Amino acid sequence: MKRFEKVLLVITLLSELLAYGSALFMRYVVLNPLYSNPTRIPQFYKMLVIVVLLVRFLLFAYFNRNQADEPFWRQEPMDLFVTAVRQHGLLLICLTLYLFFIGSELQVSRTVMGFLILFGILYDVLSRVLVGKRIRQGKDAGGKETKVLLVYEGEEKDTLEANLLRYGYRIPAKGIHLDITAIHPIPVGSVSDYLPLYVSSGDYIYLSSKAKKRISEGDCYMIQESGLPLIQELSYHDHPLPEGRVVSCGGSAAVLDTFLKETCDVLGVKFTASECYETVHYVLTHTEELKGQYICFSNVHTTVMAHDEEDYRTILNGAALVMPDGKPIAARIRQSGYPEAERVAGPDFMDAVFRLSAEYGVSHYFYGASQETIEQLGLRLKERYPGISIAGMVSPPFRELTDEEDEEAVQAINDSGASLIWIGLGAPKQEKWMASHQGRVNGVMLGVGAGFDFHAGTIKRAPKVLQKLGLEWLYRLFQDPKRLFKRYLVTNTKFLLYTRGKPEQK
Repeated sequence: MKRFEKVLLVITLLSELLAYGSALFMRYVVLNPLYSNPTRIPQFYKMLVIVVLLVRFLLFAYFNRNQADEPFWRQEPMDLFVTAVRQHGLLLICLTLYLFFIGSELQVSRTVMGFLILFGILYDVLSRVLVGKRIRQGKDAGGKETKVLLVYEGEEKDTLEANLLRYGYRIPAKGIHLDITAIHPIPVGSVSDYLPLYVSSGDYIYLSSKAKKRISEGDCYMIQESGLPLIQELSYHDHPLPEGRVVSCGGSAAVLDTFLKETCDVLGVKFTASECYETVHYVLTHTEELKGQYICFSNVHTTVMAHDEEDYRTILNGAALVMPDGKPIAARIRQSGYPEAERVAGPDFMDAVFRLSAEYGVSHYFYGASQETIEQLGLRLKERYPGISIAGMVSPPFRELTDEEDEEAVQAINDSGASLIWIGLGAPKQEKWMASHQGRVNGVMLGVGAGFDFHAGTIKRAPKVLQKLGLEWLYRLFQDPKRLFKRYLVTNTKFLLYTRGKPEQK
């Protein structure tokens, strides 16, 4: 067990023990006078505490081994709350089954059980927040000085230094955030001379986007062969990064530069291992390179479909990027050795792109959905995202187009000059459409399915808590049970069967 896993185990068991004591105190001290027959704490509870701690330990071991979530000290309070609710819900189920099988369910006060779960969640979240704060401050990460070689271009030096010192950076391999204590800035032209001297004493190389574009192939090869981790800034370099643009993990403004280039195989689909904001930044800054290509957002249903149908799998793997639009898929990718990977849902991706598109100077074209949805979408986007540039919005007929109609649709898209072409035809139709139009459309095609409806407001999206719990599918099932029941029953079952067992680590 790793060091921080031991720390987490200790605070988990201590929090549960404290919650158990608090539950008994509330029932048999604070609330005892309110009962018609006040009693002392039964002897039974002295034995039950051992069972509670044992079950909590087993749940900790299970979640720590199978969930592959990011380290607790880098999670937001809402993520910690969702995890605590999930684990204490299972704790309640396990304790109920245990008491039923030993015939002691009537000996336990329901008040005690209720307070046990409530205090357990509260103490669990508070302890992880407090301990996580200490770890992020570096008190448990060691006091070693971190030396970073800053490679910049032109007038970037002062801004890059300010950003690095303000936000620090994180090390995905170790899962900890460290502050920068030493920076050695050099311009692009000096890399060849300076790098050999730096490798022996440095820790990381920080290569800006502008420097990366200007640096020679030989220097790039030298940097890669140096063996030092390469980190790169996520945004423009002509102004400091605002808080809202920083990846929400330890306040970091940098990620491994090679992250977006790696793929992970899940049921034959080559998913991009990435995070939402990194993907957004990549797409917005590479619209020229991605022109004519397409990006897919594949959930459990479409992934299982691709596994079963070779033609559809070929279409998905022909995309420039395939993003995991589902928590089970994202978890599978993390278990495969990509701890930074997260779910990149189509609606979330759209929201992030819409918020930044004016700053990046990109325009949008929407192709799909019904006429009612398209009209409502246009109104909502202009209201929620001031300054957004919409080059066109079309609801195509709900039938196969003739060759002439298809050519007219492509011509209209290209004449609009839009950078991003959003396709909302539903899976698998939209992926097949994008693949058949690869190279014909002068823009980046993005298949987002129901994303049109979510942003138009014609379909309500699940609350954030359900999204965090991975229960968004259940919310949608209640919205449209007739259409989705068979899909979820069949594809979710298949996914569980196809992915049984732990995946191979990269």
